[in-house]
Amino acid sequence: MKVCDSVVSTDGFLKVTLDAFNPDRGNGNIKIEELSDKVGRFFVNVNFRSGERDTVDYRPGDVSRSGALFGISTTTRNDAISSIVLTPA
Repeated sequence: MKVCDSVVSTDGFLKVTLDAFNPDRGNGNIKIEELSDKVGRFFVNVNFRSGERDTVDYRPGDVSRSGALFGISTTTRNDAISSIVLTPA
């Protein structure tokens, strides 16, 4: 995935955009936006080419969190993000 690429949940509720990623340092940010009203919980899994994964536990409904940036990281330097997967809990 490249910076500015987005993924939308299958129900059309959440949109996750890769905001920044520095492969040399192994860290970056994703932006999570709520596209409609919903109650529940989602796991946002950021999968790296190395096989590592970073997970954000996102609970919708908090207006201050929609559009917020969340940090992601891998311990493998010069890694890349292979996919972002949204899973309802």
